[in-house]
Order: sequence, then C-alpha cells, then structure tokens
Amino acid sequence: MSNPWQAARIAEELIEDLKTNCETDENIYDRRSYLIPTLQEHVTGEVENQSEQIFRKKLENGEIRFGLEVGKPNYKLRQNYKIEVHANQNLLTKYGKPVQFSLFEPMYEYSSDNELEKNFAHFLDGEKALQWWHRVVARQQGEYYVQGWNKQRIYPDFVAMAKEVEGMTRVLIFETKGQQLEGNRDTKYKQKVLKTLEAAFNATSDMKIREVPTQTGIFRLVFSKQEFPEISAQLNDGRYSTES
Repeated sequence: MSNPWQAARIAEELIEDLKTNCETDENIYDRRSYLIPTLQEHVTGEVENQSEQIFRKKLENGEIRFGLEVGKPNYKLRQNYKIEVHANQNLLTKYGKPVQFSLFEPMYEYSSDNELEKNFAHFLDGEKALQWWHRVVARQQGEYYVQGWNKQRIYPDFVAMAKEVEGMTRVLIFETKGQQLEGNRDTKYKQKVLKTLEAAFNATSDMKIREVPTQTGIFRLVFSKQEFPEISAQLNDGRYSTES
C-alpha cells in the first residue's frame, strides 16, 4: 500500500479485531509470520477490487474513452521504428519465405519468442482478412499497450488490423499464453481487462480511426494452436473473403 498511514490503520484494526476475539498479544506475536502476508494479500485484493469498480464506472460514464479522436490530430504516427537486432538473429519466415503482412519489415525473431508466438505470427500472416499485423516488443519506447485498473500496462504480443469492408474494420489485440499459465492471477487479470475493453470498444458507436468508423474489435488471450481455427472464423465472420 502506497500510503503508510492507511497501512498502519488497517494493521491496528486487525489487531483490535483479534483481541476482540480473545487473542492475546503473545498469540498475535507468535502468528505474525502468518498474519502479515495474509493481511497484505487481503489489502491487495481489496485495492484491486475497488480500482476495478472505479475503472468500470468511469468507462461507463465516458470519463475513460477507448479510441482516437480525430477532429483535430491528437496523436503522432511513427515515421520509423528502432529495434535491436543481433548479428545471429534470424528473419521470421514461413516455409523459408519472409512473412508478408508484418507492419514493419523485415521482421526478426526474438530470443524470447516461444513456439506458440512463432506459430501465431505465421497464422496471422496467412489470414487474408488482415491488412497488417505487428509483433509487440514489450516496454520498448513507443510500443502499443492497453491499460486496465492496475498500475502496470499490458503489452499484448500482437496487434493487427483487418481489411476494411463496407466502411468497417476490426482492431485486433492478442496475447499468447502457454497452457501452463492458464488460470494464474496475471492471466485472469489480463482476460478480464481485455474482455472489458473489447466490450467498451464495440459499444462505442462514434469511435473513429483515420476518420473511418471502426465498429468491432477482437481482444483475447490465446493458449494453444487449437484456438487458431476459432480465431480465423471470428476474423472472417461471413464478411471477409479468404480468397481476396
């Protein structure tokens, strides 16, 4: 907790509650190694719950808005993109050929990339519904991220844009997670944030990017290759031809 006075107050209230339940000072002292982390976990959870409620309320009443407003330019497009490339770093390829739809080229493999991330990049590159996709390098200056109710930013592994059809496009955000991470605290938080922001994005009828209405978004976590066909069906959804 960032406010030490509030932390002290909460700790004092816990001690008073324990004494009310007939706990002695000696018993409380003996159990300190258990009580301290338990109290910390409780406070962390309560702060997160209240932060989420405030975030959702501000999202509903428009204090937090998801999108670019282009009446007057309030953003600056990047003219170049700097990445650190090592001498032995390989280009990201499929069947020996460079990927085609990466937003920046050439596209290199990163040492941190796992097989799921590489496979997903190849999957995106083969989707005819996409204009472009981009592999996000976490915490690199100028990178794309989304923000939830916790302090830390969420840098998704991939962002993408679908082709425009009848004045509509899709903004896509994907975070790949190994199945071994499914269900842990960080994963659950990211799932909730992406689901919340996706709903807010899709509910905003007047959102515009480059003065073209963007009515739908897909923001999701991906745990395995078995999900790729489902994602492909979402991307096409009867509107995007896989032949064009």
